[in-house]
Amino acid sequence: MKFARFRSMRHDYETIESDAYEHMDDFVRITEYVDAEFKERPAEEVIPESITIYDSLKKAVNEEHAKAVATIDEKIAQLRAITHQPEEPE
Repeated sequence: MKFARFRSMRHDYETIESDAYEHMDDFVRITEYVDAEFKERPAEEVIPESITIYDSLKKAVNEEHAKAVATIDEKIAQLRAITHQPEEPE
């Protein structure tokens, strides 16, 4: 694969990318291309790391969901307080 350093003119950062960035509007190639071959890591290293990341993502999604549900429940409680409606069982 061929790679080069590109600069994002819009966001002012550099990144190493393939030639797919060559024709992107806000990137300019700042180095010549170099060829690189990547050696795959063993599955016994990659899979446990991947599972750990998925577990973290799942925890974050569950926390976001719990916060959203709590916000909705709070709004319902506020509306019931205004109208003096009793809570309905879930």
